[in-house]
Amino acid sequence: KTGDKEVICYAVLTFFCGIRGAEVARLSESPDDIMLEEEAIRISMPKGWTKGVKPRMIRLPENALEWLLAYDARANLNPNIETMVERISRTARRIGVEYPRNVARHTFVTMHCAAYEDAAKTEAMVGTSSQMRAKNYQGLVSHKEALAFFGIMPGR
Repeated sequence: KTGDKEVICYAVLTFFCGIRGAEVARLSESPDDIMLEEEAIRISMPKGWTKGVKPRMIRLPENALEWLLAYDARANLNPNIETMVERISRTARRIGVEYPRNVARHTFVTMHCAAYEDAAKTEAMVGTSSQMRAKNYQGLVSHKEALAFFGIMPGR
């Protein structure tokens, strides 16, 4: 595969898995938590982990798994999140697209709610409350749009 493998892996982990940038950085320190053979990622150090927040598991959507396998996620994680965001932002600006802070995670939660229609599953995957999900993410896109989002595959 060609392209910027670090940026692609970062984008997949944030857009298709809903992982926070800081959590992606910590994943680079523990690549065994990227369990592609199990179709899962363990977030052993989530936001708030120093204050006792428990680890969580992310069951990988099919498209995320394909991307992460195709671009060798374990070997292509860059812990410098600022660099990753700047590289994506620069590309977005070049093509005339806005790239707001946390857009990837917000997109994931919105799309996952609509595609899988299982609020408890979405909340557990991303570590958010039902109030936050309902207030900020629920009902913003159609089921069909969300399925198309999770249908974005490498090479297609």
